[in-house]
Amino acid sequence: LSVLLRALAKGEDDIVQHYAAQALDNLCTQLTAEASSSTAARLAPLRSFDNVSSLFSLVGATKVEALRGTAASALSRLVRFQPPLAAQLVDKVGLTAIVELLAHDNARVQQAFINLLNVVLVSPTQRTLKALSEHEPKLLTAVLALLDHGTSVLVRAKAVVTFRVLASISPHWLAAACDKKLLSTLERLQRDKDAYLKGAIEALVQDVALLLPQVVTSMSKELSNVRAAAGKGKSTLPGDALKPLKPPLSLLPLLLHVVTSPSVRPVAVCGGTIRALAECITVAEVSLQPFAGSVEFRRILHLVVEALAQQN
Repeated sequence: LSVLLRALAKGEDDIVQHYAAQALDNLCTQLTAEASSSTAARLAPLRSFDNVSSLFSLVGATKVEALRGTAASALSRLVRFQPPLAAQLVDKVGLTAIVELLAHDNARVQQAFINLLNVVLVSPTQRTLKALSEHEPKLLTAVLALLDHGTSVLVRAKAVVTFRVLASISPHWLAAACDKKLLSTLERLQRDKDAYLKGAIEALVQDVALLLPQVVTSMSKELSNVRAAAGKGKSTLPGDALKPLKPPLSLLPLLLHVVTSPSVRPVAVCGGTIRALAECITVAEVSLQPFAGSVEFRRILHLVVEALAQQN
């Protein structure tokens, strides 16, 4: 094993590196929770950041596409079994370096790094969360591009999983993705007959169904807080009503995206969402003076109600 790891070093022959990377890729397939204690002990040297770093460097440095794909595959398998190594890699090379590889035209590289990204997002560190916030537009664009132009159905399904994980981090990610036409893309992908892709999309839609009542309830509570503050004499400044919305009220466009989506609406819009929405309407339209962002909130709220009325 030590010989294989040394063969990854910079300057080694491409053929030697390819055989070493292939052997490591095969060995990494044995890194499973079901592996025997003897196998786990034998392969323990694989689980080091030096190996992860060497494989990543090889992905970027080699001019041989087959070697690049094999090294990426081995890296993906290794971090999937040892997730903290993925977070260490992102901390070292930066989130941008990972995102840029999602656009690579090598199918194995695409698949490996969407897998690695998902591993990182399942349990993000504070540094990762900060990086996500700083690179939000680039990340969303890259993952959405995989949905449209991924090199395989499997890669597109993995991209759907990415949005599931992002939504679990914060509904803001789902709202931002919907602003970039996520739901219309999913509607198109639903016509694909691949079982894994269809299952991933159905799971994401179910996640939206669970998330939406919570989002609308949070907006209702925020409006109630604003009403309570107004009752204590706290008034808004001139022009505040025209300002952009702030969380959680800024999530209202997510509801509009869902109620205007033919495929997502029947599953995601439930009684709990409608009841929370009714409370929002009561507070925003009947018993609340202008508040920060109220013009935009009421405009979108009217569109939501109109869309629901047209569908019933």
